[in-house]
Amino acid sequence: MKFARFVKAYVELIIFFLKLVLPKNTRQPNTLLLINTSQIGDLIVSSILLENPKVFEKYKKVDFLIKAKYLELFSNYSGKVNFYGYNYKKYKKSIFYKYSLLAKLRKNGYEKCIHLTAARGILNEEITHLIGAGETYTLNSYREYLGGALGK
Repeated sequence: MKFARFVKAYVELIIFFLKLVLPKNTRQPNTLLLINTSQIGDLIVSSILLENPKVFEKYKKVDFLIKAKYLELFSNYSGKVNFYGYNYKKYKKSIFYKYSLLAKLRKNGYEKCIHLTAARGILNEEITHLIGAGETYTLNSYREYLGGALGK
């Protein structure tokens, strides 16, 4: 139990400092970021959204953040959605990589963010929370273990 409290405190401290140094999100109207940080099965299920272009009609910009190792799956996609990959291991272990990815996403100024991953782990929530979108949505409402800044 002490270890869990330590991890929560550590994550909250990192989030606090990242919020201080990350560039301001200048939200652009009608912009959407879809995030799927999970494995290939969840990614394939969430890619069903791409089959219906009407879903994205009202958005002038739609981006999809996925693990870089899965970018090749969408190499033949020719729709409205732009795909961005990130290195999960680097994001998890390097504060500099984490900062650069989050800064890039914040500069894009998303109005809405939808996290399509079924699991709500700390790293998933961190990305969703720190990009600074005006509205954020997730598929799973269970957040009890997240606590503090992420448990809102």
